Amino acid sequence: MKYLVARNYEEYLAICKSFLLEAVGEDGSDTYVPFDSYEEWAEYFGAELPENEEGDEYLPIEDFAGELKMRPKENEYPVIVVHNFFKVEDIRNDKMPVQIFDWKSAGELTLKVDENVLGVTKALSDFNPVTGEQTPIDRFISFETENPMLSSRYEDLEKRLHAKVDEPIIPVEGLDAELLLNRLASTFLQNGDVQLERDMRVRHLVSIIPNVCAVVTVSHKVLGLGKESKSVSFDGIVVNEKTTSENIDHFWKVFAITGLT
Repeated sequence: MKYLVARNYEEYLAICKSFLLEAVGEDGSDTYVPFDSYEEWAEYFGAELPENEEGDEYLPIEDFAGELKMRPKENEYPVIVVHNFFKVEDIRNDKMPVQIFDWKSAGELTLKVDENVLGVTKALSDFNPVTGEQTPIDRFISFETENPMLSSRYEDLEKRLHAKVDEPIIPVEGLDAELLLNRLASTFLQNGDVQLERDMRVRHLVSIIPNVCAVVTVSHKVLGLGKESKSVSFDGIVVNEKTTSENIDHFWKVFAITGLT
């Protein structure tokens, strides 16, 4: 993911225009311009393209100074702009482009550098933001899906883990979520302070065995009329340069003891 700061609309517009002018997309070891045409860029951001006096051609994007429909409100600036354009392999369709673009008002972010606590953009949040540990996306291996951002050095480890996951690991909800956390507090989760926090959705990276951390998300929401929503989900693992296939096997044996597999 790329993070940029826009202090006003002019700087935000310059960032958006760069996606048609610069090779910021990632395609394996190469880069590419994310939008193939002026029209495609305009449709994505909701721009009305300026034409020359004859109305038979568009003016250069460098001269575009109009309003985009996809833009922050004036009271949101300064904003953190997040973007990631990349291509993933698809057997039937060759390579498929993936476009991720969003922004967050800097005033709404919770940032504690020492604790790696970051708010998330609206595209990634459900009913409330995820706080807690920031998952290193290039080292995260999901229990269910392939991670297109995973570093190539860990692809064999991803295949190893996915070969062991026969069925989706369903989140535990309600009273069972509390019971699960209590049951695992002194065993599987003994190296992490994982607990439900009122009206919070918190991600934890818990060291389970050397070189393998579990990604655990706990969620609590007050629904009103005395009702609450609680859940615990095990999303995957985080590995590092020292992680081996044997570590993956060891982790899975330990995880199987939880009864969630």
